Amino acid sequence: MKKLCGICLLLALFLGLTACGKSTEAKWQEQYDLGMKYLSEGNYEEAVIAFAAAIEIEPKSADAYLALADVYEAQGDTESLQAILEQGLEATGDARFQEWLEEQNRTLPAPLNVYIGNEEFVEYTPELKAAFEPVVQAGISGNKDEIDDLLLAEDLLLYVKNMEGVTGFSEEGSIDEDWKFWTITDDDVLLRYHYIRINEVTALDLDYRPGDGDGFTYSSEEGSNYSNKTFVQGFFSGYLFNGAFTEWLDHVEEEYWYTEITEGNAVNEFLQGETKTSHEGNNDSYRVSLEYCQYENGLVQAPWTDEEGRPCTRKLILKDGTEGFTAAESDGTFDPDWRFYPGGGMIDYLPEQN
Repeated sequence: MKKLCGICLLLALFLGLTACGKSTEAKWQEQYDLGMKYLSEGNYEEAVIAFAAAIEIEPKSADAYLALADVYEAQGDTESLQAILEQGLEATGDARFQEWLEEQNRTLPAPLNVYIGNEEFVEYTPELKAAFEPVVQAGISGNKDEIDDLLLAEDLLLYVKNMEGVTGFSEEGSIDEDWKFWTITDDDVLLRYHYIRINEVTALDLDYRPGDGDGFTYSSEEGSNYSNKTFVQGFFSGYLFNGAFTEWLDHVEEEYWYTEITEGNAVNEFLQGETKTSHEGNNDSYRVSLEYCQYENGLVQAPWTDEEGRPCTRKLILKDGTEGFTAAESDGTFDPDWRFYPGGGMIDYLPEQN
């Protein structure tokens, strides 16, 4: 809306100079065609001026509003996109604006657009609900060991592959597959699913993120001689972890296994305050019993010092009861630019949370 106001003087001057000798329809068409030309060339600033001129000439024509909305969408300017859709709806009453606004409000509010592609959205149906109900109930109940088998059930995989709108592929003559979707349930829960099989590796992801309430996330990766599974339960608001959570990480190889259980808090998905992680494993070199870390808005802190006076990012309690520390400069897994969140480890693409 601010951009439209900013070009009013230019439009008034331009329209005054071209007012003579042309019909309203011809003048509108000229500006519309010019805008489409600029849009196809990626010249968004000129396209905005041309489409706004067309709107000024004929405010009841929906096409110019829709074309200007395309420009704002291409620019990633969601504020102006929202404004022009609302303006177009009010001026023309065209149902396309209402449909776009509903999609805009459903798919673009932060933080959903951070990690979800709009093209993966599917409608939530009674059939979808029934197909995923056993998985959802297992996750809510904390029965994490059941989730993998439920997600890999033949009936569920077949249902997903035949869902209307699901994004995915199965390569002919190959075992490679990749299927994913997300939806919003009747209870305002974001349900996101991703199944991928490449060569001998199968990976699964399932998010059950309420707009406000208890939920969970689950991910697993399994190869011919190993498996990794992560299950996180916690409180969500705005579809993000906000509050206490518990995370289970299970790793199994042919003759080696370990389990880590982490308790902590998160604010807008990022770890906040102290986390406590207990370790169990059958490897003699796995000597850590408890591990403590501290975070500020997802950024790892170094509140401890070791015997040499170096700042440390982790406080460790070994299995023999002795205490140890990990110096910040010697721990390559703690990059100061990485931010940490429940279940995902490190992340560097989420926007700043205020």
